[in-house]
Formats: sequence, C-alpha cells, structure tokens
Amino acid sequence: MIWLKIGSRGREVVDVQTRLLRLGYELGLPGVDGVFGPETERAVRLFQQKREQEPDGKIGPETWREMVDASYKLGDRQLYLMEPPLRGDDVRELQATLNNVGFNAGRVSGVLGKQTNKAVRDFQRNLGLDADGIVGDTTMQALDNFKMRVSSGGITGVWDRAVMQPAGALHERRIAVDHAVDDFSRDVAASLATLLAAEGAKPLKLPETSPGSDERELAALANQAEADILLRFETAVSEEPGVRGSVCEFFDNGEFFSARSKTLASLIQNEIASALRLFDNGVEGKNLAILRATRMPAVIVKPVVESDPRDAEIMVRPGAAEAVAAATVTALNRYWED
Repeated sequence: MIWLKIGSRGREVVDVQTRLLRLGYELGLPGVDGVFGPETERAVRLFQQKREQEPDGKIGPETWREMVDASYKLGDRQLYLMEPPLRGDDVRELQATLNNVGFNAGRVSGVLGKQTNKAVRDFQRNLGLDADGIVGDTTMQALDNFKMRVSSGGITGVWDRAVMQPAGALHERRIAVDHAVDDFSRDVAASLATLLAAEGAKPLKLPETSPGSDERELAALANQAEADILLRFETAVSEEPGVRGSVCEFFDNGEFFSARSKTLASLIQNEIASALRLFDNGVEGKNLAILRATRMPAVIVKPVVESDPRDAEIMVRPGAAEAVAAATVTALNRYWED
C-alpha cells in the first residue's frame, strides 16, 4: 500500500519533508514545499537504506512507521509501560543505555515491554528514585549522567566515572563549537574551548565558515562526531537604530520545536545577559539549517549587536569574550544539573 510518491502534494508531504529535515536529510532548494519531487524521493530512499528497508523512494505503512519511530529522541517525551506499547528510537536508546550501565532491558527492539519496564524500575530503585517505571525528567537526568559511548571502556568505566565526578559535570561531554568570521565570535569560541577542556569536556572545533556557506555541512559534522551539544557564536547586525543586546536561537519551524534546545538557549541567554549586563532579548525559535539538521540540542548565541555603539563598546572591553565563554560554561553545567 503506497500513500505518497513522486507527484504527491499536500500537508502529508509537508509532514514527511519536515521529519526528513529534522533527521538530517537534505531536500535541496525546494525544501519543505508540500511537493513530493525528486529531492524528497532521494531523501526517502536514503532514509530507507539507513533503516534497512527496500529503497523504493515511496511512503507506505512500513516506511511511515519507521519515520515516526526515528522522530523520537530520548528525552522528547515520557516513556512508560502501556498498551499498546510505546515504540521509537527513544525507546531503543533507552534500552541500549540501560543495558550499557548494567540493567538488563533485553533486546534493543525499540518497543517498551515488560523487560524494559523492569530495567527502568531497577535503575530507579538503585539510585534512590521513585521506582514508578516512568522515564521523565528526573530519570532522564540520572540516565544522562550514566550514559556512555562504545569507547568509554565498558560498564566498569561508567561506574568509575560516576564515583569520581559529581552529577551534571561536563566530564567527557562532547561540545561542538562553531563561530562566525568576526573576531569577537572567534575569541569567544577559543575561550570556550579552553574552559571546556579544563572542565574535562571534549570541545569539538568545527571548520570556520564563510558567509553564504552551507551550514548543513557543519550540522552533519556534529552529527558524525556524535556531539552532545552544538553551539554557534556570532555577532548580530541590524539596520534598525537602537537594536542592541543578546539573543539565543533554537530550532522552531512553526510546527515542531526542540524543547531541549530551547531549555539550553534560555539558560545561556540568562547567564550571558547577566554576566555582561546586556539588554536581554530572550530566546527566539528559528528554522535555520544548522539548527534544523542537528540530532543534538543546538543553539546560536548572539551576545551583541555589533552595529549598535553601546554593544560595540562592550565587544572591545578586556575580558568580554572570556566572560561570554564563562557564562556559557555555567549554563552548560546548569543544563545537566537542573
């Protein structure tokens, strides 16, 4: 049964295109236009290949189910035992994480059944949490602190790190750092990398971009590096007189937004505005390539408006770039501790 294919149009196609973009697949110049054209078909084929399906470039029940499953990342929603069972990539990640830290969730199937529920309750009980089997914010924070990568040395390494470091520490967090071509942003990124390394984190410096370059390539690099966070720093410019102050941007396309990116953006915005006594413009949702194509929380940080004389004066103050970097580190610590 085929639902969508070349030539299909409408809101269903918009939904498919939006999901593909959020999963990191490119749609070319047409973008999300509601028309199932060659670029959308190509993205569907790539998705099907990755999910080990027949790459026919068409959307039927199986491909749609896989696309919905892939749309969920761990932390996007509460997970618990129910009938019919919850399924998705977030469940797969939950099962893999529990198995990696020593709690038997069974086969990594992407379906939340009784074995996974038992593993969640055992994990909660061992950490002194309410063993209700619900993976909400509190359990997610605990899991985040125990999450490990294949290169971490196995279960012994996980428990060793848990003993040696406080909850929420930046130790071994992989932070992708990007910046615009202006000197202030470059200085902020360099200072941040130094501070992150001092905290035991792993800063990942992305290649410097020139105006007009394809930022989706940067997002792809961050995805390939399995970064935990992506941060981009740039100074803002406005032709309107009087526009000044800091703003942080997160992904929002009007239908979907990244809740974890918004949380991180708010924390960074609060810390930077307070540290430099900047005019606080809050956070804004933007549908930009570098925010849309990442698989991890991503934030664009714009500390100042360089075209405003008051902000321009702040930029040249000794230690201003270092203050932005230090405020960002404080926000990152709060992000994993709160």
